[in-house]
Amino acid sequence: KVPDAIEAFREGLAVRPSDLASFTFRSAADRERELAREALSKATEKMKPLEVAAISPPNKTVARADKLPKIGAVTMKRLSEERHDHNTSAFLKRVDINDPYAAQPGADVISHFPQQLSELGMGSSQYYPDHTVVHYGPALLMVGDSTGGIRSINMLGPLTDGFRAVLKPAAAPAAPAPLPTASPVSIPPPMVDSSSINVEVRFAKVVGSILVAQLSHEGDGMSVKPDGFLVGFDLANDKLAWVSDAKVSNAYTFYASGAYAVGAFGTTTNEERSRARAAYTKPPAGDSKLVVIELATGKTITTQPLAGRADYVYGKGNRVYAWEEDSIESFEITESPAAPKTELGSLTRFETAAAAIPSGDNTKCWLRNAAVAFDHRDGPALLAIAKVLPDDASLTKGLVAAGEFFVDRAGGRPGLDLTEIEPITFSPIASAKVRTDGPKKTVTTKRFTPIKESELYYPSGRMPDLKPGEKRAEFAQNAYPNGPSHLYPREYGVESIHWVWRSDKTAVMAYGQRYVAIAKDDVASKVIDFAPFGSKVDVKEIAGGYRPLSFVTYLDQSLLLVTNPNSYDPKAPTAYMAMVDLGTGTTLWRTEAGVLPRPPIIFEDYLATVVNRGTSSELVAFRRHDGQAAVRVSFPEPATDFGWDGRGALFITLPKERKYFTFR
Repeated sequence: KVPDAIEAFREGLAVRPSDLASFTFRSAADRERELAREALSKATEKMKPLEVAAISPPNKTVARADKLPKIGAVTMKRLSEERHDHNTSAFLKRVDINDPYAAQPGADVISHFPQQLSELGMGSSQYYPDHTVVHYGPALLMVGDSTGGIRSINMLGPLTDGFRAVLKPAAAPAAPAPLPTASPVSIPPPMVDSSSINVEVRFAKVVGSILVAQLSHEGDGMSVKPDGFLVGFDLANDKLAWVSDAKVSNAYTFYASGAYAVGAFGTTTNEERSRARAAYTKPPAGDSKLVVIELATGKTITTQPLAGRADYVYGKGNRVYAWEEDSIESFEITESPAAPKTELGSLTRFETAAAAIPSGDNTKCWLRNAAVAFDHRDGPALLAIAKVLPDDASLTKGLVAAGEFFVDRAGGRPGLDLTEIEPITFSPIASAKVRTDGPKKTVTTKRFTPIKESELYYPSGRMPDLKPGEKRAEFAQNAYPNGPSHLYPREYGVESIHWVWRSDKTAVMAYGQRYVAIAKDDVASKVIDFAPFGSKVDVKEIAGGYRPLSFVTYLDQSLLLVTNPNSYDPKAPTAYMAMVDLGTGTTLWRTEAGVLPRPPIIFEDYLATVVNRGTSSELVAFRRHDGQAAVRVSFPEPATDFGWDGRGALFITLPKERKYFTFR
């Protein structure tokens, strides 16, 4: 099968990025999948979506979903609020929750869905273990299983009916009669700009046989505030089940269990958020709350106030997490019985065209010979094999392109080809090390100075006046080189180019968070694989994008790197920062474990970062030339984030607050 071929060859490239056979075969399989999806789009042109009847809040139960489990009283208790680091992936990994917007490694369910439906392009997708929901335009949904069965549902009825008050507002009030000059000016009420209100089905999931869809909009930026409600549609009997009350859910996810869904609602607008970010203030909380909806009836069971508008709601068992602008609120909720088996109703399956390459022992023999020819970079052999395969096959075209490339390279055609050499590995050291064999250097003594957020450069427009004998705070340097990456190979294996450093005839290129390549005179001289610096993972995880490093850059003719932690638990820190010699692979110096996996802040003579130590943390400035810890500031809690604030200060995020420091 084409999806299996794509995954297999991707795994091959992840293990051996110089494998041009895997690269060519995967590219051909990708093209076959594109052709199949184009054919599927054409086949579904006459597919008539199921129309959901118009319905609008307040709550109405049209047909109770009795197959769903019943639950008594539901209580929800707020447990904590902690600042987050804006990394939802790391958080979900820590709490063991699957991201509904991310397909599982090795899955290719999206190939069962057309690229277009009724002239609408494919939008966002939600992935679940037993089904997938794909959005087309604002109102069309397509649900399907893992075997290729699909069906489409049109939510335009409840979408337009539920928001008709803002989509078709009442006529604007008549202009007031002219008043005498001395009279106060009469200002008419603000008009509703319905053309700027984008209503949509924002998120959906099937629980049992009930398709739970969230219908939302963000308002018009003026008089109309954001809104959102839920609709339940029974896919087993193709009937509307219920509609919730208005103003119950407008985040980008909700948590649905067997008996209830937990949504987040808030009236804070995008404009209010933008203004708050520009002014470095917290946006207004608005009417922010969590709302628990019974999935059998659509009724509101209970609500819980939030400190701010939540963008995402995640949950597992009896835990619910509200992901807000800068923090996560955690709640304990009455655990729901498990959901019944998912029922998607009547599904349609479309036969896809067979691959252009015929199957059989004879073809397998030719493809094995092609793999051997790739390993020997034998262009004439590849061209000869291509002649016995169908001319219109994607693989045939790939073999011809590769064969001609090898022939041209053998004939002296210039160009940078990183696959001409095999990657080498550098070995990490097991413990912290201060460099003692390097050049001696005298550095200026500096310290971290706490500063109030109100004293930062913006929005006041000026730095605070210096005290007698005080030095101006030192500003950070750019962490990444900014060479012309468009002049170099876009990918190496399954990793994309990250940055390029170039000087004279030497270029250093980073691919993903794993490989660093060196070229001299446009000829590949070395490719370094930093896999030994990471944890051991299986092939499928490598194929999904292996990240042994969280940060790497070129600095002082060496590589400065921060490893990725084996665990995101601050009580079991494993990440560290190190400087590695680019030529020999020797670790010149290495910090202790516990470094937060963030880019260090680079100053002239120092590298600032945060080190977590179980239940406490430290802001540390390491000397750049030898890795010696020179300046420390301790905190009684582990840090969750660290970085450079554009207003001219370092910041460190603790569970309850964010602190700022200058470096003088």
